[in-house]
Amino acid sequence: MHKYLAALGLVLGLVSGYLVYSYVSGVRESASGVQLIRIADGAHLTPGTVIQPEFLAAIGVPVTFQSLTKIAVPARDVGWIVGKTVQRELGPGDLLMYSDIEDLAAIDTAELIPPGMRAFSVAADGVSAVGRLLRPSDRVDVIATIRTEADGPEDETETRTILENVKIIAIGQATRREQINRGTGAYGLVTLAVTPEQAHKLRFAMLHSDDDLIFTLRNPIDSADTNPQAVGWENFDRIR
Repeated sequence: MHKYLAALGLVLGLVSGYLVYSYVSGVRESASGVQLIRIADGAHLTPGTVIQPEFLAAIGVPVTFQSLTKIAVPARDVGWIVGKTVQRELGPGDLLMYSDIEDLAAIDTAELIPPGMRAFSVAADGVSAVGRLLRPSDRVDVIATIRTEADGPEDETETRTILENVKIIAIGQATRREQINRGTGAYGLVTLAVTPEQAHKLRFAMLHSDDDLIFTLRNPIDSADTNPQAVGWENFDRIR
């Protein structure tokens, strides 16, 4: 009997240890994942309710669920959600979806531009826009191939990353992800939120480039600047 109880205790201990390990691992994974907006504890929103900061809370989800940002509002966008109205009933713990917000598609684009920033549109196509996979709120790096001298020959060029971690605020006329998912966004233009100095840099690169600017898409949790080395004929073969 004692042996049976000891064995049972050992099994229960192993199970408990596994559950604790799984919980801690899950917390760690969530902490390094994507932050979404949920309805705060004690908040009950009915259709027509104006969203206030106290109604909202952030929740971390694992990186494997980052595709939720296509339909759920990320925590980084809380600033322009406050003051809007909801069009369905929401309770504690519910994720806030783009489709829950009344007339979100009609938001003035100017409201999406952070203070001190400017909207700057760049021509784009399937190649330059990562196979048309870009969406509003994505973050990108901008690559340009420019002449190293204003009046130099065309072969004296180099390709460099001119901006890093820039936020997209619109694709064509679409200012939210769902509009692209439903096929209502056009890829003729990609509009970025940039500083005034970055706007000058983009314009300069456009004038001194013989090709389109190229966007490279970032993982939403990757915000570090990498300052990659520019590539020209003198170091082309050395880079692997």
